[in-house]
Amino acid sequence: MRSMMIATMVALMAVGCGDDDVTPGTDGGMTGTDSGMTDTDSGMTDTDSGMMTTDPCAASDANAVSTVGCNGGFVSGEPVANGPLGECTPGGEAMPAGTCTTPNTVCAAGEGETTGECVSVCAPASTYVSTGVCPTGFRCFTLSAEVGICFRDCDATNACPTGMECDSEGSCVPADDEEEEEEEEEEGEDDADPAA
Repeated sequence: MRSMMIATMVALMAVGCGDDDVTPGTDGGMTGTDSGMTDTDSGMTDTDSGMMTTDPCAASDANAVSTVGCNGGFVSGEPVANGPLGECTPGGEAMPAGTCTTPNTVCAAGEGETTGECVSVCAPASTYVSTGVCPTGFRCFTLSAEVGICFRDCDATNACPTGMECDSEGSCVPADDEEEEEEEEEEGEDDADPAA
């Protein structure tokens, strides 16, 4: 299912994942805290003890589900308009974020569509899964050398929003409507065939 998003996101990545440091602390910037400095691009945290710890969300494709909830827990409920996964109004090439209000987010919409969905993008990491610059409750999935997308975490007790399903990697992806359409077609054929 993630591969379906790659084509849409490749065009948007030039805008969403630059290392422009416009938003300090979210795109390669440094954020000072009482416990030390956090470099969000590398995933390494320098604590007062001097020890380096790795990104809590770092995982390969073989164990991606093991890091569910690593980025501040889970998000619950339906997305809000203009927030991550929320409905938005596209802004075209001149304003890729459209009406999305979350940093590093673009309004992904089909050509000619007047509404889209706010998709948070992140810099591809050296691991398949990372924290990236994703909103709380989302993890960054490296889909190619150029594409990283933040997906909302889910599990048996933390459901995905309407229209999405929890995949085997513990992330919300668009629901597979093809199976539902096939079932509806089969039911329609059974109803129309008197011999059935």
